Amino acid sequence: MTEEQWKTFSGEQFTGFDTDQTMVRISAMNLLLHSIDHPDIRNQDSLSHLNTIRDKFDLILANPPFTGSVDVEDIDDSLKAVVETKQTELLFVALFLRMLKLGGRCVCIVPNGVLFRSNSKAYRQLRAELVDNQRFEAIIYMPSGVFKPYSGVSTAILVFTKTDAGGTDKVWLYNMEGDGYTLDDKRDSDEKHNDIPDILERWGNLDTEEQRARTDKSFLVPKSEIVENDYDFSFNKYAETKYERIEYPPTEEILADLDDLNRQMTESLAELHKMLGGGQQIQQELSHAVLFNMVELTVQSLKAQNIKKAGLLATDGTIAGGVFKESLKNAGIESVLPGALSQKSLMALIYRIKAGKEPDMAAFNRILQELVSGGAERIVLGCTEISILNLKEKCPCAVPYTDCMELLAEAAVAACSGQVAQK
Repeated sequence: MTEEQWKTFSGEQFTGFDTDQTMVRISAMNLLLHSIDHPDIRNQDSLSHLNTIRDKFDLILANPPFTGSVDVEDIDDSLKAVVETKQTELLFVALFLRMLKLGGRCVCIVPNGVLFRSNSKAYRQLRAELVDNQRFEAIIYMPSGVFKPYSGVSTAILVFTKTDAGGTDKVWLYNMEGDGYTLDDKRDSDEKHNDIPDILERWGNLDTEEQRARTDKSFLVPKSEIVENDYDFSFNKYAETKYERIEYPPTEEILADLDDLNRQMTESLAELHKMLGGGQQIQQELSHAVLFNMVELTVQSLKAQNIKKAGLLATDGTIAGGVFKESLKNAGIESVLPGALSQKSLMALIYRIKAGKEPDMAAFNRILQELVSGGAERIVLGCTEISILNLKEKCPCAVPYTDCMELLAEAAVAACSGQVAQK
């Protein structure tokens, strides 16, 4: 570093605010120990009227607070002019816009709720501000778990340039599935699932993204389409799911197979009845049988873990029957279900498994992310086809799974072990 460069950095180059006085002192001391003599470090709320910084920075890289709110009276009026809210995740984005110079770029992390929430007009207001009045460039959707063990919330990276005059043309979307580490609390190295090099490569060659299909993990979306979708930034809003037509045998063949199975079952039962002396022994054995309810076992397992919200993956028939949902509700557990499009994707995945074909794990991961974004603390695998997938290897998720079939098998083994011990 040259002497001139050092003068720049040792002067008033560093600016920082924090509401925690202890953190302010630690930051100031750390800078002084590194010969930064005149840092601008203050004990104050960045969102308050005390922060007067405007049009100062060429680049802002930020990971602002995701949750919480502030007193409306303390919020600076310039931020209220951008978005009328007390939600910090929105106010900080508005603050970045204010602190950037014209032409300055911001890369910031936001919780997924910022992308699609519509229960408050402030969320739509901010999204419209970025699209209509600034140059909105990219959204990188990150899986839940990248901030484990500190937080399991799903997040996204927003990239935009301050223009105050619009300029949004096409927005680049990338659905990240892994960052090179496992998505559990351990966060071990996992180079097999690392999209970061691919993100950098594609971001550096956006011209080639024009040709990407909506079924790929990245593609460009024109501004007009985002406006038509009422400024909804959800990935699934623009991605396309590829379905394959599955051919089934004619009805006559299926009925003939069922007749043959019924005949075989009747013959086998008759033979067994004959072997066991008119069924008396069968009745005696059945009197010792233990019956298990898979739904009850699942609910008991979730209650034991104090789960309040559970994501449910099941067939259309299971969901329509309402057995799982009602049982969970009676136990004080809220069900989180996939949206209509995600449920169609799930059924297509189940059909592929039934047909012995490789399922689309990327689509399955998107469904999991949707449930996690909905607040699911645990994913319930309510379909036996899903149980045969090696999810830990193929589709890591920050939220753990409860496999209904596995619970049933464990209960059966335990019961059989008890009976054997008694004999």
